[in-house]
Amino acid sequence: MRLLLLSYHFPPLNVTASQRALAWARFLPKHGIDVSVVTYDWEGVSDDEGYEVFRLPAETIKTPGELPAVYRIPGIRSLATLWSYLKGRPEYQLKADENRMWDFLCDHLKTHSYDLVLGVFSPHFHIHHAHRIEKTFGIPFVIDFRDLLNNRYLVDNDHITPFSKKVLDNITLRYWKRWMKNAASWTTVSQPLADVLTSWFGSEGKVIHNGFSPLAERPAPRVFDRFTVMHCGTMYHTQRLDVFLKGFERFISEFPETDLVFWGSTIHIDKHVKESIAEYAPKVTFQSIPRGPREEAFAAQQGADVLLFPAHYGMKGVYSSKIFEYLASESEILLTPNDHDVLEELLNQHPGCTVADTPEDVYQALKASYERRGQKHERNIDQWMRSSQAAEMAAFLKSIVD
Repeated sequence: MRLLLLSYHFPPLNVTASQRALAWARFLPKHGIDVSVVTYDWEGVSDDEGYEVFRLPAETIKTPGELPAVYRIPGIRSLATLWSYLKGRPEYQLKADENRMWDFLCDHLKTHSYDLVLGVFSPHFHIHHAHRIEKTFGIPFVIDFRDLLNNRYLVDNDHITPFSKKVLDNITLRYWKRWMKNAASWTTVSQPLADVLTSWFGSEGKVIHNGFSPLAERPAPRVFDRFTVMHCGTMYHTQRLDVFLKGFERFISEFPETDLVFWGSTIHIDKHVKESIAEYAPKVTFQSIPRGPREEAFAAQQGADVLLFPAHYGMKGVYSSKIFEYLASESEILLTPNDHDVLEELLNQHPGCTVADTPEDVYQALKASYERRGQKHERNIDQWMRSSQAAEMAAFLKSIVD
């Protein structure tokens, strides 16, 4: 079986989204599926052994000041944005990359044959390309929804989605429904997301969770001199810190030899953290460590006493790849606030994981972790390995072609 994989995010692009597509490219061949990847030529070194990869020139995502002049005119930008959405191009800043991929695919498919196309969302234009391939070349396609428009379509999200965003999302959804009519099937990462997709497309897909890819060699844990509470990786505005910070402020008043660390931080994350501290816990300070190699991040996760995961406020069905890395680290994990959903269910399966809904819960959880300092928790995470998820994906894709 020959598979054409469309993925904007792919190593050496060092973002979480790259890892899911990499898992399909790396592990599907072990199950009799030859994979060819179409992606972009990101800076860095990538190991492409075991699969074929075509890298197209990529343009850096433009800032507002770098967009065409029409997008910079006050009042006109909103109309220009609406016009782009109405034409089925919500990622107007990626227009050159979108066109470049389609031109490549048209030439490539004249001389190469495939049994199936797998498009990884996001970006949105992979759905369009897969649809056009089916129409033009007759190759069936599957869309792998690793997220849904920044998850704005999820349950209980009215309080975080402006009206203008809802209008644009609904325009996009109309295109999705049109393009997915002829899809062979679809996959996504959690049951709540699958329920949403089924309601849109009127078809049953397949839930294939995110997972964890172990490093070739497990690094030695980083040594921290003080009791360390750490958040590692990207943080979004929907991840609330108020419950944690209120409980943490009380905790450090009793246990001052404690550090709060945000590993893999960015200007955006630092701003979010600073604003949250100023509003909820002015006495709290934190350390910010920039994004680095994955080996360093995992060593830090192993060395931390508590790994912090703030649930996405008002959203359902949202895992994160980092939660599986957290589980693999064997360090204690603190989920706060509780999502009352997939994360609570996941963490309740494993030792050393605490769910905290109130500042008092946070304080008590940190105090208990402090008393257990140095204790590690061996967890059975085989089902959450990327290789296990790829085995499921391989069986599913073969069932479509067969």
